[in-house]
Amino acid sequence: MGFFLFLLLIASGSGAGSLLLRPLETRFPVWRQPPNGQVVGILILGGFHLDSHVPSALDSHGTSEWSDIRSGMAERIMEAVRLSKLYPKANILYSGGGAEAQLGKKVLMRLGVAHERIIIEGQSQNTAENAKLSKIIAVPRQSETWLLVTSAAHMPRAMGAFRAVGFAVQADPVDFRNSKADIAGREKAVLALKEYIALFAYWLSGLSNELFPSP
Repeated sequence: MGFFLFLLLIASGSGAGSLLLRPLETRFPVWRQPPNGQVVGILILGGFHLDSHVPSALDSHGTSEWSDIRSGMAERIMEAVRLSKLYPKANILYSGGGAEAQLGKKVLMRLGVAHERIIIEGQSQNTAENAKLSKIIAVPRQSETWLLVTSAAHMPRAMGAFRAVGFAVQADPVDFRNSKADIAGREKAVLALKEYIALFAYWLSGLSNELFPSP
């Protein structure tokens, strides 16, 4: 813990936050393949904490309250909606514990995604469980293409977790924090250091077969 705080102190006083975050966010490129009808599923990883007022706020004011939950999650949702239009036959699997998955489905429907295309996995509490439980629900075939949508900094760990359980997914990162001027260097440093520590912990515990997963 002391070493972590020491690194954080150094990073917050310079441009080190951006330097730490860049390798994470650039590890996997944005999905740029043309629509070909072969994508069978779009998998969104959750990760926000719900306040008790959020569902009623969505009922009363449509999707405008989504930005109050977390801007990064809004980017994941909007990317899934975009992909759902490119691949109209693809299912959308939202993986997130508790009431989050239900809220995610609700927002997707408000944004025009048909309810019969949306599958929810509502038991996972971390990235490793996202991967394990999503595979059980999706039952993916080796020949199928599934797209994984999550924040760019989180993508290396997520890809490692999905590969470890044998769920072959293609990365489509969003929410690039380094390009956002309103995010302080210290916040970038905290995010990056947490991800590096988590990557090491996943590799050490066997939840990922790669220390720093790559394409």
